[in-house]
Amino acid sequence: MSVFEERVNWLSWTATAGVLAIFLYAASFDGAFFTREIFLAATGVLAILGMALLINWDRIEIPSGSGAPMIALFGIAAWTLATTLWSIAPNLSLTEFGRISIYLAVFIAILTAPPGRKAVYVTVSLFVAFVTGLALFALMAKVSPALSQSYLYSGGRLMGSVGYWNGLAALMIMAILPSVWLASSRSVPWLGRLAATLSLTISGLALFFTLSRGGLLVAAGAIALYLLLNRERLGALVSLLSALIPGGIFAWYASTSLPTLQTAATGDRISAADGYRFAIGLAAVLAAALAMRGASLLLPTSLPRTRKTMLLAGAVIGLAALVVAGGAFIERHHIVNKLHSLQSETAAPVYDYNQRQIDAQGVARLVSTSNNRLEFWRIGLTNFQNHPLIGTGGGTFRFPDAQLRSILGGARDPHSIWVRFLSDQGIIGFGLLLIFLGSLAWVFVRQALASKGLFRDGLFLALVIACLAWLADSSFEWNWALPAVAIPFFLLAALALRLGSTGESGTAGPEAGVPGHRVAALPDSIYLANWLKWAIVAASMTLTIAFLVLLFSDVVGQRASARLTEGNLSAARSAAETAHKLNYLDPGPLVTLSGISEKEGNFTAARNYMERALHREPQDSALEEDLALIEFYNLKETGQGLIDYNKAVNLDPQYEPLHIQFQKMYADSMKYDKTGIMPAKPQPA
Repeated sequence: MSVFEERVNWLSWTATAGVLAIFLYAASFDGAFFTREIFLAATGVLAILGMALLINWDRIEIPSGSGAPMIALFGIAAWTLATTLWSIAPNLSLTEFGRISIYLAVFIAILTAPPGRKAVYVTVSLFVAFVTGLALFALMAKVSPALSQSYLYSGGRLMGSVGYWNGLAALMIMAILPSVWLASSRSVPWLGRLAATLSLTISGLALFFTLSRGGLLVAAGAIALYLLLNRERLGALVSLLSALIPGGIFAWYASTSLPTLQTAATGDRISAADGYRFAIGLAAVLAAALAMRGASLLLPTSLPRTRKTMLLAGAVIGLAALVVAGGAFIERHHIVNKLHSLQSETAAPVYDYNQRQIDAQGVARLVSTSNNRLEFWRIGLTNFQNHPLIGTGGGTFRFPDAQLRSILGGARDPHSIWVRFLSDQGIIGFGLLLIFLGSLAWVFVRQALASKGLFRDGLFLALVIACLAWLADSSFEWNWALPAVAIPFFLLAALALRLGSTGESGTAGPEAGVPGHRVAALPDSIYLANWLKWAIVAASMTLTIAFLVLLFSDVVGQRASARLTEGNLSAARSAAETAHKLNYLDPGPLVTLSGISEKEGNFTAARNYMERALHREPQDSALEEDLALIEFYNLKETGQGLIDYNKAVNLDPQYEPLHIQFQKMYADSMKYDKTGIMPAKPQPA
């Protein structure tokens, strides 16, 4: 029998296919961290949502109990949009709204996708396959020197197309839990179990080579919880051992015998010989994992609960612990040295930057990569204390960070979903986040209590624990800011809601779900009212058009900046004016217009444009610096220039070049007063 239900046609999978396509797109462009990628992803997923609802108009239903989380997530999106009214950087808050619109659209699209356990099984399998492909691509950076260019910044830590090692680690965790179920469940065909074992091995190796300590810890805890609660824990344990034993041996070999794989020196590259050895070792690991899992399929899937079997299980666990302890003791000096080397996390230089240069730095989200999470959390909580009710606007952490930090370097995110919402959106936004997560957790608990079989269902457990693992990892990482890493959370959460509403346990397989033993009345699903369907479709179409406009504005603004660099002032002005009309909140086109006016010698107009840009981002030290330089060197208003440059220093007091330039300007003002000759204006770095 087909895994597709007879009453569901292929067009019903529009939303699911579209969400997976958007996920792949986001994971292919640095996690879709940058403005253009966010707007394009939002446009795509909203258009897909509207189209899917129209296609499946008479069959639209959502799992029982999912309405509360959906409404709460809608509230987060609406509140984020509202923060643009008082935000210290309205355009950044608008970008944050685009980010949350992606998550809301993904959540609704998956909730309204084809119902039933079979559809959930297929979607999970596709998701695991896609993540495995991303993991394999990331591992290729250890094989080919041509693919290791990004290691100039990462110091050898695996990033893949996601563009951030800890983000890649979180993504691997989200796939590992469903992979364990696929590799171990008796309901999955044996070929599927073998394929899932390979996926588990590849994802596990990718996770290891990210060198993400937090990611490894979260993964270990999530797997332990899954084994504790899962009814088929023996099969799960065998699957894990089949994948992780050869993978662990290879990881140890690569760490100790292939030194260029961990290179941290600027300009170093993976040697061709080490890459060749890594490729051979990876192929051998996959073959060994496949052989071990194939042999284990001949073993019984469960053991009787007798004294002998309990002693055997204890002996196996003890032996495994002894092997781990012995290996750790043998490699204790190497482990200690590795931990010491990771403390600084490849201390990258503090770049000479301004805000627009940060946008052009590619994957360098942090100016410094040292481990300063406690400092980021302190800054975020201090900003929350200063703006407790409504925050400073969605996505604006970078500005209070510049003012309040006591260390060099800076961050765009406080590296915690909790601190992010408190700092940017105040207690109201934080409360909406708690309502969303709390209502989601309550529905999961209610579903599990309503069906005894569901509580021990490996697939349901894998989905819920994967979401818990993402939330735990997001407590000390900035997964929310990376759509490629956040989309899987909303995808798997919606799948868990759908699975929990079916009342089917998974002991008999995805091809024929077995009804669970219900102990409470819980309707499987509810149909959406026509007015609500039209509201969702209208909102998705309206937002699609809005984000297309914003996307076009960003593209035209980048073109205007490029024309200015080329010296084509008329084309630059035309493009910048168009971009400004399309997105009134973006200071970028105004900065370009200021540069054009400066090139034309109209310094008064240049100042006016820069002042208008500052009205949109009043706490941007780079804009304040540009304004001060125009006033000081072009308009020769030295007093006002020094006053405004001092504002820039106060907005980013830890940035040493600002202090140096301020002292130079003071000396230049003295020289100008004496000689009447103004020194040359410093050129931007």
